[in-house]
Amino acid sequence: MAPKNITLLGQLDLSHEKFTLKVRVIRLTKQLTYDKKKTFRIDMILVDEEGTKVEAQVPSRWVFRFEKMLAENESYYIENPQVGENTADNKFVINSNKLDFCPITMVTKSNDFVGPLYGFSLENYQTIIENNIPEKTPVDVIGHVLLYFPIETFMSKHGKETRRKVSVTLWDEYAQQFVDYVSNNPEERTDNYPVWKTV
Repeated sequence: MAPKNITLLGQLDLSHEKFTLKVRVIRLTKQLTYDKKKTFRIDMILVDEEGTKVEAQVPSRWVFRFEKMLAENESYYIENPQVGENTADNKFVINSNKLDFCPITMVTKSNDFVGPLYGFSLENYQTIIENNIPEKTPVDVIGHVLLYFPIETFMSKHGKETRRKVSVTLWDEYAQQFVDYVSNNPEERTDNYPVWKTV
């Protein structure tokens, strides 16, 4: 049975302790341990039915409990996460709060979420090139890539490969995903240039 009393993300403050959210996971990334054998931490961006977004995290000591429950693009009832202040210099969403999963947090699948599927925060292209966006404000862009270059490999001072990039500054696996997509989808090219939606 679905919980009756749902708290919206915009209603949360640091005084909230016991409450239930109804949200969709629009982004989920797993931070791996140094040997890349286990998940060290899970970072997420959640959106509620009003379109409000918040950053959420499953810390290392609770990964074993929640890792198999959570998936990107799925919706959940999340009971009793811990509300904290988001003090990060670079925030992925405009929200002064963040959520941490803790021992009393409960997660249940929701099949009736009617909010936004992706949670885009789109900005006008002219606003971006004129630099009229407040500093450290996250935005999404939909556009066309007119030119791209091969991946460059960066070596550490010890001679070990550290990072790879494309000129649009996509790092590691994101750079490889981009190049693979462009290489494997020639039908999306026009005049020998790839057409790509960047979000």
